[in-house]
Amino acid sequence: AAAGAAFEDYGFLDYILLVTRMYDSFAANLGWDAKVKPWLDLFLPDDAVEDFVSSVFPSLTPEDLGPTGFGLIFPMLRSTYGRPLLRLPDASGGPWVWLVSVLTDSAGSGPDPDFASRMSDRNYRLYQRAADVGGTRYPHGACPFTQADWQAHYGSMWPRLVAWKNRYDPKGILTPGPGIF
Repeated sequence: AAAGAAFEDYGFLDYILLVTRMYDSFAANLGWDAKVKPWLDLFLPDDAVEDFVSSVFPSLTPEDLGPTGFGLIFPMLRSTYGRPLLRLPDASGGPWVWLVSVLTDSAGSGPDPDFASRMSDRNYRLYQRAADVGGTRYPHGACPFTQADWQAHYGSMWPRLVAWKNRYDPKGILTPGPGIF
């Protein structure tokens, strides 16, 4: 095990509720709801996750996580996901996909545009590293994408997504912030 890493075993229900219970504690005791949280979630293929995590996680600084931030790594069986717009790594990477999360929070409460900008830039760099090894983005959180990034993200689904957008949101009022269209 890496120096400083802590490992614990949990029963199924305790494991499932672990993150929720941590968030509840942070919100109740640490003013967590007022912190800036530029999170990043990536899907990595089974054949690339170990190298990605072993190169990225040790490089994270105290600012990259913040006082109550953390990294999460969840294995997920690819066959349990079938929605067409959820972009997972190519199936050639193995039957498993891994959700790799860097859940950053700010040291202080309230707006911090400089911190948010630094972490968003960092998130995009980490996304690019993941994409280089076949990873994809779980599209929420703070990772700025251009329209070209979104088009690459949706790949072969892009024309269908554009058609659905034009059909169901002809005035373009839904989700203007991400710059998808």
